[in-house]
Amino acid sequence: MAIIEINSAELVGMINKNSKKKYSKKEILDKLNELGVDVELEIREGEEIFIIEVFPNRPDLLSKHGIARALRLFLGTDKPKTYRARKSNYRIIIDESVRNVRPFTACAVVKGLRLSNEDIRDIIILQEKLHQTLCRNRRKAAIGIYPMEKIKWPITYKALKPEKIRFKPLGINKEMNGIEILEMHPTGQEYAGLLEGKNKYPIFIDAKNNILSMPPIINSEDTGKITEETRDVFIEVSGFDPEFLNKVLSIIVTSLIDMGGILYEVEMNYPYSALKGKKKYKSPDLTMEKLVIDLREVKKLVGVGISEREAVRLLERMGIIYRNKIAYIPPYRIDIFSHADIAEEIAISYGYSNIEGELPELATIGAMDNKHRIIEMISDICIGMGLLEVKNYSLINREEALRTSKKRPIRIINAKNSNYNTLRPSLLASILNTLKRWMHEEYPQRIFEIGEVFIRKEEYDGPMKDEWIENNIAEPLMLGIGIAGSNEDFSRAKIIVETMLGILGKKAEYKPLKDKRFINGRAARIILNGKDIGIIGELHPEIIEYYGLEMPISFIEIDLEKII
Repeated sequence: MAIIEINSAELVGMINKNSKKKYSKKEILDKLNELGVDVELEIREGEEIFIIEVFPNRPDLLSKHGIARALRLFLGTDKPKTYRARKSNYRIIIDESVRNVRPFTACAVVKGLRLSNEDIRDIIILQEKLHQTLCRNRRKAAIGIYPMEKIKWPITYKALKPEKIRFKPLGINKEMNGIEILEMHPTGQEYAGLLEGKNKYPIFIDAKNNILSMPPIINSEDTGKITEETRDVFIEVSGFDPEFLNKVLSIIVTSLIDMGGILYEVEMNYPYSALKGKKKYKSPDLTMEKLVIDLREVKKLVGVGISEREAVRLLERMGIIYRNKIAYIPPYRIDIFSHADIAEEIAISYGYSNIEGELPELATIGAMDNKHRIIEMISDICIGMGLLEVKNYSLINREEALRTSKKRPIRIINAKNSNYNTLRPSLLASILNTLKRWMHEEYPQRIFEIGEVFIRKEEYDGPMKDEWIENNIAEPLMLGIGIAGSNEDFSRAKIIVETMLGILGKKAEYKPLKDKRFINGRAARIILNGKDIGIIGELHPEIIEYYGLEMPISFIEIDLEKII
């Protein structure tokens, strides 16, 4: 969670400005709690400060203007508004050289700002909080904001060899090249790992060959520092998923509009496919997403009876427009995807304290069923053998699915993120992604995961459930084990399987397996009572290298449905 600190008098002033009713500090404090954020009041050097804890699902609240906007809507002093960008001739040229480094960017221009020191501080805080949370410490995206008066258009986004990059990094009054910035500048040292292994580094450079920044590391001291004199700004967000970058940009530009700025679009020119397959398009896209809502289902989830008219009022308090069974989601709300999210927004607006609970008419006593008893036993056995349990999302990207499974992958229609657009057909990708995140930790590493995979009905040979037949997708529960280290080979993996099955009173046989995922001659099928229940083997170096790993890895996958 991120912590935002706001002077209480300043926030109260922002809420009461142009409001007929004047709200007290206590009323603001109470409404913040009702809105779903944790807040405390602290006195510091004679000033009262709101200490606000923002949950990860609300990155739009990571600035005082975002908090003020949400409060004004919640109090009813503002109505939801539509954000739009004006047309312009601003253009970004994306060079082929960034394709394998940091391939995408989303950009905008905001003019007519009147920035105080507090406003500049708020922009910097928003930028850094987004970096730390939503952008995963700049891994997924990095943000740069620049004074327009120091920039000559068009701007080019390209990559150069680090020794050919020379500019004054922010806070330093001498030129440094790309290597020196990573080795000597404090920010360069902190984020150097993001460019590790790259023979070229990305830069933004204007028409006068002035370098604006070297993302995702640092801006230029000459062209990348806004001040109280700055009226117009250029904003760029760079990373790996153009749709995600647009969402991050939307949060920033809507905050700047709320500060009094006027937004202008920027044309993106790519030599390769980018947003929705297009090479040329305008950014940012502030179109409100539409959700078709069945109010009856929402009522069931919330547990209260509300009319359509009441739903309109409740959703407006959360910044959402509801008309003719369609919810229009503002571009800064990137956390709303489904009926359940709309139900949560209505529940917050209605007030959880106003929802009356009901006791069930029948008292019941819970007990663990046989399936979960066996699963818990298998988990305990794995832990007892020194394996660490991990949990991963069920969604991976399509390329991973094709590399790590022989099954045909099942794609998600209208996936929000290209990194999570396919249901995993095997636990292998999940295990390898975990090992990748831990690659700088001590070896050997031994991990396991118990979780569902998703296989087309006709490709699954295990026991079928009625709902799997109906949905044409089997969702068997699997055990996946990954062991990584210089001595973690087939023999050690086999010991794990035999020990686990032995404790369960079972004994397996092994049949040689030819599979491109494994080293030839070092893989086998696990056979139990004549049935194929899983695979075991040493992973092929190509798979290991694809994930950027260096140690030998052995993998085990067992279909628990066939054991249970």
